[in-house]
Amino acid sequence: MRVSATLTEEIDRLLEQQALQALSICNKAGLVTAGAAKIEKVLGSAPVAALLHATDGSADGVRKMGQLVTRTKGDAAAKLPRVTLFASSQLDLALGRSNVIHAALKSGAASEAFLERCRRLALYRGAAGGESSLEGEENLGSGVLDGPVEAGADNRN
Repeated sequence: MRVSATLTEEIDRLLEQQALQALSICNKAGLVTAGAAKIEKVLGSAPVAALLHATDGSADGVRKMGQLVTRTKGDAAAKLPRVTLFASSQLDLALGRSNVIHAALKSGAASEAFLERCRRLALYRGAAGGESSLEGEENLGSGVLDGPVEAGADNRN
């Protein structure tokens, strides 16, 4: 039996593709909001499942989004998952918009499916020696994220 020399890259690409397709479904379901002003409005009015940050976004922008979440959600902000698995160009394509750096994901079944796919991708990248991409503190129950989870870390309870 022969295994492709690029098997790990192929698996990563397929897991990433699955997650981006799930994000596209969330967008079609009206669960994704992009842009700082719109995110602020959503944080104050609807349950939010996660925040998305482009990997090529600035650290300052991520910090500002974090401050915004802390102002609107208080102590619950620390448990809000933050997904940093995708480049801006990938988010643009999945959401059908341009220049997506930050987005909020409203709660819903499609959002939970997306987060599960992100958890799998982050776990795979951590096991394959990849970089951190899903931030959080712990993993609760059946893969539902509660706070930032770092790829490669053992976050099982």
